[in-house]
Amino acid sequence: VTKNDGNRKILLAANDDETSDNQSQTNKAPAKSAVDINLNEIKIRAKRFHDVGPLPGLGLTKEEVPGNIQSITAQQIKESHSLSMSDLMNSQLQSVNVNDYQGNPFQMDVTYRGFTASPQIGTSQGLSVFFDGIRVNEPFGDVVNWDLIPMNALAGMDVFPGSNPLFGLNTLGGALAVKTKSGFDFKGVNAEILSGSFGRKQLQASGGWNDNSLAAFGAVNLFLEDGWRKNSPSKVNQAFGKLEWRNDNTSLAFSSLVASNKLVGNGTVPAEMFAQDPRSIFTSPDETRNKLLQFQLSGEHFINDNFSVTGQVYRRNSNRRSFTGDMIDEETFGSSGFATRKAAPGENITCAFKASPQGIPEYYVDRLDQDDGNGGFTSAFYSKLNSGGGMDYSLLNSNTLNQTLDPNYVALIKMQLAISSDPSKNYPAPEWPYDPNTFETLQTYEAPAPLTGGTNNYFYDVDGYKNLLVELPPLNASTCMSDSIHMNGGGTKLYINDANGNVIFISRDGAAGTAGNTGYVDGTPTAIITKAKIDQTTDGASVQFNWNLDKHKIMLGASIDASGAEYDGKQRLAMLDNNRFVRSDPLNIGEEYAAAQQDIDVNAFDGSENTRSLYFNETWSPIDTFHVSFAGRYNHTRVKNKLATLRRSGQRTLTEYLNQWPEYVVCTDLDSCAIPLDKPNFVDYNNKTLYAPETEKFKYHSFNPSIGATWQATPRVNVYGNLNQGTRVPSVVELGCAFDDTPTQAGYRWNPITHVNEPIYKPRSLALGNACTLPSTMSGDPYLPQVRAQTIEIGGRGQLGSLLDWNVSAYRTNVYHDIYMVGYTPELSFFQDVGQTRRQGIEFGLSGDYGKSDFKINYSLSEATFQSSFKMLSANNSSRELTGLSANMIQVEPGDRLPGIPLNNLNASFGYKLTSKWKVRLNMVAHGGSFVRGNENNDHTPGPGRMYVKRLWNPQTSTWENVMVKEPDYKSSGKSPGFATFNLSTSYDFGSGWTMGAVVNNLFDKQYFSAGRLGLNPFAPSVHGAIGAGGFNYNSSEWLGTQFVSGAAPRGIWVTLGYDFDSDKEAARQKQFAERSAPALDNLPPPERPADVNPALQLALNSNLTLSGNDGKNRFVSESEKGVRATLESLKTAQISLDGDGYLRHYAANFKPADGSNHRDWEIKTKNRINAANRPTVTVSDLSVASKGQEMSAMFTETSQSGRQKESVRRVLEFKKQDGRWLIIREFAFPARTNIEQTKAEKQSADLG
Repeated sequence: VTKNDGNRKILLAANDDETSDNQSQTNKAPAKSAVDINLNEIKIRAKRFHDVGPLPGLGLTKEEVPGNIQSITAQQIKESHSLSMSDLMNSQLQSVNVNDYQGNPFQMDVTYRGFTASPQIGTSQGLSVFFDGIRVNEPFGDVVNWDLIPMNALAGMDVFPGSNPLFGLNTLGGALAVKTKSGFDFKGVNAEILSGSFGRKQLQASGGWNDNSLAAFGAVNLFLEDGWRKNSPSKVNQAFGKLEWRNDNTSLAFSSLVASNKLVGNGTVPAEMFAQDPRSIFTSPDETRNKLLQFQLSGEHFINDNFSVTGQVYRRNSNRRSFTGDMIDEETFGSSGFATRKAAPGENITCAFKASPQGIPEYYVDRLDQDDGNGGFTSAFYSKLNSGGGMDYSLLNSNTLNQTLDPNYVALIKMQLAISSDPSKNYPAPEWPYDPNTFETLQTYEAPAPLTGGTNNYFYDVDGYKNLLVELPPLNASTCMSDSIHMNGGGTKLYINDANGNVIFISRDGAAGTAGNTGYVDGTPTAIITKAKIDQTTDGASVQFNWNLDKHKIMLGASIDASGAEYDGKQRLAMLDNNRFVRSDPLNIGEEYAAAQQDIDVNAFDGSENTRSLYFNETWSPIDTFHVSFAGRYNHTRVKNKLATLRRSGQRTLTEYLNQWPEYVVCTDLDSCAIPLDKPNFVDYNNKTLYAPETEKFKYHSFNPSIGATWQATPRVNVYGNLNQGTRVPSVVELGCAFDDTPTQAGYRWNPITHVNEPIYKPRSLALGNACTLPSTMSGDPYLPQVRAQTIEIGGRGQLGSLLDWNVSAYRTNVYHDIYMVGYTPELSFFQDVGQTRRQGIEFGLSGDYGKSDFKINYSLSEATFQSSFKMLSANNSSRELTGLSANMIQVEPGDRLPGIPLNNLNASFGYKLTSKWKVRLNMVAHGGSFVRGNENNDHTPGPGRMYVKRLWNPQTSTWENVMVKEPDYKSSGKSPGFATFNLSTSYDFGSGWTMGAVVNNLFDKQYFSAGRLGLNPFAPSVHGAIGAGGFNYNSSEWLGTQFVSGAAPRGIWVTLGYDFDSDKEAARQKQFAERSAPALDNLPPPERPADVNPALQLALNSNLTLSGNDGKNRFVSESEKGVRATLESLKTAQISLDGDGYLRHYAANFKPADGSNHRDWEIKTKNRINAANRPTVTVSDLSVASKGQEMSAMFTETSQSGRQKESVRRVLEFKKQDGRWLIIREFAFPARTNIEQTKAEKQSADLG
């Protein structure tokens, strides 16, 4: 214990004339003026209530809850200067770590006990997050957007561990419940600006007001930074508002949350690039725009002192727009084909025919009516042609030039011409009047300019003679090319030529050709742009009935949540520049690639989910020190999805969506042709790349129970245990990307024994080739079972002496039908039921304060493992299979650890008050090593690459050949190393509400990684491959298998300036109080106190304590009053347990004894009185509670009885919230009066409060 810096004067607000004769001397106030005393500083801890469900109404103290609840107060949030909840939780809570896969402070994955809440679509979610009772896990993927939660609007946060069923779906490993501030509890205006490193600028402002029946609160957060990495700016705009009204029994609140943010997170970077320049990026941009508009109406009504009803209705509209530029993947790059060129100046590729009056190329009709000597018919023209004499137009009858043809025959010719011009279109076949057996399929005659690529085009006349249709040569016959010498057979590519004009075949990807191929730079796409649009709406309502009885605290509730989501995904080919910035550049990408000139639809989704729930909880307290909790929740969910998936029949990658060179065009002359003759015809794939939408419906229902108990074994030790179950319904994205193993025919295989083609069957998802490349594409419609988690937990908590708080717990959560992203080929990946997984661990926490210092240490051991065997794609894992059906697959076995979850986690903080106005705090966060994504089997090791056989195309021989190739060498370990980082903060109070501070993150400028994955780096040194913009290697066989890492930001320094309007008022009030304390008590008009002193409740009670509660005048209990009542309950426990030290912990360090005694003497006297076994029985009645600004007060009548002697006194206490706890700062005693006098005193107290 340390002395305060100086002596303080106190005002003794009592009068001897008003003290009854039989009142004990210890309750009498001194008769004269202020007393100078030395105050000893004592640190105080008080209990508070925790709402054990999404809605308020049933509050339990931590000692009544069978689980390791962790809490963060508004003051801790403010002092932490955390940008988001992810950063806050990582530094403050046990069993928490973050993975920064995106490289943005607002887009981190938060892992708690091995379960994740993430903003990234595709991450398996296992935590539920609530904002004032609204579940903010988004409908599409259950993701949590941390950037939509304003930190300065939060009154606090509770973390409930385990599979708690009360919080509904998605609560597999825990629930995070945040509460917002109220104008009733947070009165005044607070503003803070922050500026410093990385171009970061932030303004946080909030204000609250109330007149005891109406209240308003608002908060705004404006954030802007350039980012510490290249091309990584972000902007966050958040606003929150709440209006409240209350009377004696009812309260209503209407709130709104608005956000509009632009986040750039450019993801992980190869480790070797990070080593060269930590600020480097792999590719950019990776931009996400989130918008939110949320409304909530909530209320609470007290039927009586023991029964209340709470409820809410809400609407939540959110949308996401993402624009991502990524390096082209190996599969797409490998299918980019051979190098092409553009037409040379004056070179006409498309043949232009002169139009006949009937709109088809000019033609002659050659009737085959001469006997050919073989029983057939011929003509002079046809005979010379067949004998190799060429096309002699002089042998044709000039009178047949453009002679009239049957209109249906003309229509058929036009259809064939149109198909040649644009094969992507569907043309209806014309009606044909003749018997189809009397003619053959329409084919061409003239080889240099074929209509359809055949050798004959004819019709039969009424006499039965075959008539050849011979078109005239094209107008540009000397330059146009229509054969495969210069083009591929499909007419989609114009290949490059050598110096002699001969076609040469060079693979754009050097790995697709012969060994040593360089690849081809010009026109080869090197990147992919992905655009995603998600619109989501959730409507919900819930009602909860609460009974707060002496032995039973019961909650019964019902809720309904209906959500809808729409998703559209598009992709296009693009190019990297020298800064590895991805740009749409159709002019410099090969003309054959349609996906370079337009967005290709990869998915369209429309889904809805409706969940109805009933839940209950009872906490039974047979004795004051033992509590048993029973809880359960029944959920019924209907899911309806309408999904259009990507066609994979003709094209498997973006480079296989091709434009078409028109073979023919019909013109009056060369100047009047409708299309250019030197460019391919644009093929419009809009609405052609997706299958017709399919509707899928699913139903899920579950009942999840929970049972637990707590026991106050001693005044300083509380032990607990619980068993609970939670479930998660597969999200719409998981159902859309689910693996379907239904046997489906995928072709035929020749059986040499039976000499027949036998059907081949594969799982439906593999047979159809429908891929899922999140967040762009989805596929399939199989059923996935709901995920089920069962948790068992035991633990204890308490105090060591009067300085230390501790907790320890152990838990195990088994998850059944867990869902994980797995792959089967490089282009096919799915969400699959991987069986069972397990999370287990221990948690330990120690916190306390002594004198001017305080500290906190949190340690956790978190083991997360797979418990079932399965195969998954990991093309860059050194242990993968190289060939066969399982090529690029790894085998995951039970016991393999999940990636991204460190085994050991530690955070600690130490704070010290250099003076009464200057505080400093040092924070440390440390995490052990973890496996990276792609190393799920934990078997990846560094070493030389293996040799294996790869089938490659040899353009020299025009055959596929088996070639021995070497896989890349592996330099990475497949693990992310552990680290420890330190952060420093300080603040100085200048008075009058002004404070200035500084924050230093990564104090020692340590380089470390918070996340990692195995990957392939195309920016690799060249052996044979050509090197293009940004260092891109055009031979994918030389790409490096490496480890991508997410590096931590370097040292950052920020300065803050804050102003607290309420603090200014408080300083003036304290000054006024000191000035009014100087006169002698004889000059004060009894029994009044100074106008600035609030009434408060002194609870010096024994085990016979009874409380009347709220005297029936105002049953609405604010959060502040709940805090005060929690302190009263804690005082009661200390009295029952004869715990004098515990009793004293409820007094503030600057508490002034009412009898003017020395603070240390008062402590000893109070402690002896509490510890005495023969103290009188004390009862309390007529309790009233009031508030004034940031203080709370209460008044009651205290009656003491010892034997036949009975005394009554009116007592008041004043509370103030310090470090999140309501502590007693002043106490007063008045003689009990008649009803009239008492009413008058209460009125005076209310005026003062």
